[in-house]
Amino acid sequence: MGSENDKFLGGQVATARLDANQATPRLAVDACRAAAQRMPSAAAEPKQVLLYLSTHFANMLPEVLRTVSRATGSLQVYGALADGVMTESGWSCDRPAAAVLLLGNYITLRPTPGFQASGQDKAVPLLTHGANNSLPDGVRPRYGFVHPQGLHWNHARVGSARHGECCFDLQGASLRHVFALGIGWRLVGGLLQAEHSAGLTLHSVIHNGRELRSAASVLHELLPAAWQTDCPWEKLVLLRFNPDTVKQTASMTPEEVAFAGDFEPLAVLGEDHDGGLLLSQSLLPGDRMQWGYSDPETSRTTMRQTMAQAARKTRRPLFGLMYSCLGRGPWFYGDEDEDLLAWQSSFPGVPLLGAYGQAPIWPASGGNHILPGAVVSAIFDSHV
Repeated sequence: MGSENDKFLGGQVATARLDANQATPRLAVDACRAAAQRMPSAAAEPKQVLLYLSTHFANMLPEVLRTVSRATGSLQVYGALADGVMTESGWSCDRPAAAVLLLGNYITLRPTPGFQASGQDKAVPLLTHGANNSLPDGVRPRYGFVHPQGLHWNHARVGSARHGECCFDLQGASLRHVFALGIGWRLVGGLLQAEHSAGLTLHSVIHNGRELRSAASVLHELLPAAWQTDCPWEKLVLLRFNPDTVKQTASMTPEEVAFAGDFEPLAVLGEDHDGGLLLSQSLLPGDRMQWGYSDPETSRTTMRQTMAQAARKTRRPLFGLMYSCLGRGPWFYGDEDEDLLAWQSSFPGVPLLGAYGQAPIWPASGGNHILPGAVVSAIFDSHV
């Protein structure tokens, strides 16, 4: 039998998304009003507003936030600028748009420092809107997204990009987090070990556990034939796995290790005349890694599997948050966001708020990772 708090949680959230030809404060207010109309009459007045706005609003944020605060009667207006927004009903990436999640009394969205806490709090991941393509060490687990403009708001006031990030505790009585990661790459070959690198160039790897080969020769063997003469380097990725995770998951396939999310994706920038590969970050001898390349069909299939698995872990899903790399959204799939369709299939009718940015943040067991080309979902479930 559910608790008294659990009785009300289902009526404590509502979402809405609106887009238009022009960015105006009225568009954001209308989105909030549309969400408020979806709140059950028995629910308390919404106390907190999580609002995502497209970059078209960048030059008018103070006015927009004041107007939204007055219209909702709340100073607890939080959110960030994004390249696009989504709700369970659809997405907007190419027009001025506002998407909002309204929260009632029994769910709290509380600004909090991102540094390590003690006790039970340290295990609860923080919702994070980041401004930099890096995260500080020694911090609590977190999820969310980073955006190069770094514009976010707290208590209806614009924050400073120089602070790097804005973090929140999103909790409620009987509320549980379930996280899901969708990766956008088809993994090829087995685990490799870096043998020799200099600066950003990876020269040689240990292949099949014993064979020393040039990095480029191994990669070319694994790529489609059409890419051998004209390689689309922007589609390639090298996943560098956390060494502790590799040791602990020796019985897992590379795909299973990747879906644990404990890796760093490195861009492959090109090849030199000696068979070396230029990477976006340097490697150390002994680093374990695997090649992959972006593939819409693989992403579509794995995302549906990921969402179905997340649905099996939930008892009573109440709402969700989804953060996607802009390079993975509707333009990646071809005028439709298959990741959003996967949500709709596994969580029909469940409210969702999401944003497209530079990259999502994933709370892996080995630390927080920024994962370009991926999508991170948080499902909030009533566990009693």
